[in-house]
Amino acid sequence: KEIAELVKQEKSLIPELELHDVTAQDAADLLAYLTTLTEGTQSAGSFRVLGPFDSGQRNLDAATDAEKSVANPDLTAEYTGLGGNKLRWEVVVADNAAGFPAIDSVKYDQSHGVRGTSVSHYFLVYAESASDQEVGLLIGSDDGCKVWVNGEEVHKNATTRALSFGQDRVRAKLKSGRNAVVIKVLNGDGPGGVCLGITSSGLVQLNTE
Repeated sequence: KEIAELVKQEKSLIPELELHDVTAQDAADLLAYLTTLTEGTQSAGSFRVLGPFDSGQRNLDAATDAEKSVANPDLTAEYTGLGGNKLRWEVVVADNAAGFPAIDSVKYDQSHGVRGTSVSHYFLVYAESASDQEVGLLIGSDDGCKVWVNGEEVHKNATTRALSFGQDRVRAKLKSGRNAVVIKVLNGDGPGGVCLGITSSGLVQLNTE
């Protein structure tokens, strides 16, 4: 009722030659991102967290025993972590200190009386899908990350960066029913953490059970 007039524009609102210096890959990435805006997007409000593990060499590929069961994580298993501490998968609620739901891994480690740098953690979310479908994973991490869906590695980014939402955008396939999404994050110095969003055209519910 507040609209006085609708007028069709003959030209795009994007200024002419705006994409003149953009590579074909960048244009494709932009189109892929714009496509996700037509889909439903939700963020993980909680994760199961396992860690910290010592990562003094800061090697994202240095595997722990936890990676033997990323296809179907054993929530009752016990692992040996940093300083010989015994670790289990713990449910941790994300906070919105950064403006989006995220886990502060350094804060988590400090609450357990251990250091939060030169360490790695695993973050687990279950995605209950109403059907077989392809979804978009919007991953944020500080620093590098590796991602598995039902045990299949779908993404790896050995980088150093501050955490923000949707830094890595990955297409992945979910099966009908329960899917295990595991994110490994290696933190070097300073702050650390993770966040996850999922875009989907079909129904997907995120949980930690």
